[in-house]
Amino acid sequence: MPTPYSFIKCPPATQPNEPPECEQRRQQISGDIVNASNGWQLGFVNALQDFPTTIDPSNVNSCEGTFVGGFHLAPVEEMLVVINDMRQGFRVNGQPLCPMLIWSTVAGDPTLVFVDLESPIPFTIVPTPSLNCPAYHFCFNTGA
Repeated sequence: MPTPYSFIKCPPATQPNEPPECEQRRQQISGDIVNASNGWQLGFVNALQDFPTTIDPSNVNSCEGTFVGGFHLAPVEEMLVVINDMRQGFRVNGQPLCPMLIWSTVAGDPTLVFVDLESPIPFTIVPTPSLNCPAYHFCFNTGA
């Protein structure tokens, strides 16, 4: 029997034929805190989750569950402010995180975003067919 969401076509969370070292890099950087040049703290969570699970504070893989208090799901507007810090900080042995799909927000609205930190256009908003699509996420502590 089909699930209620079986008709929804979610975008892929990673690129086709992604090499195994991409998952290894995500695992290595997950849970680490990167200090941005403006004083913010940045983190990445290597867990494919739907949006409601991602923002559930009781979920161990949410921003609140992975990092100390004060962390929140990184909005696109904030990621643009610290893109250079993200490019430098989210590396493993000099290698960047591979392109991937993340949950974020734009003007407060849940949004799927394709992230390629090595691209001149690092964030691409993609159609969000459902809040149940699996994606990764970044967490920020802006001190606000």
